[in-house]
Amino acid sequence: MKAFWNYYITVNIVNCCFSLLVALFSLSAVWFPIIFCTIGIAVGIFTFNVFYKAQYYFYHNLGYTRQRLAFMTFGINLLPGLILLLLIKLFS
Repeated sequence: MKAFWNYYITVNIVNCCFSLLVALFSLSAVWFPIIFCTIGIAVGIFTFNVFYKAQYYFYHNLGYTRQRLAFMTFGINLLPGLILLLLIKLFS
């Protein structure tokens, strides 16, 4: 599971930066959790695929497929993203 968290953090660094940029350019904090839970994950996975493609062999040897890594990342991001969206809607 430690290997997955390494993947998760690597993907979400790009995801958070991309989501923050979209939220800043749209001038609305509501966009941050929406992008964080959807398009940002795809951007993070694409970036991982470009820069760390050889590491997928490492994850495959540990039993993680690309699909499983993506679905696990999406599932984990869904909860904090929804909570953040509800908090933003509640306090705005």
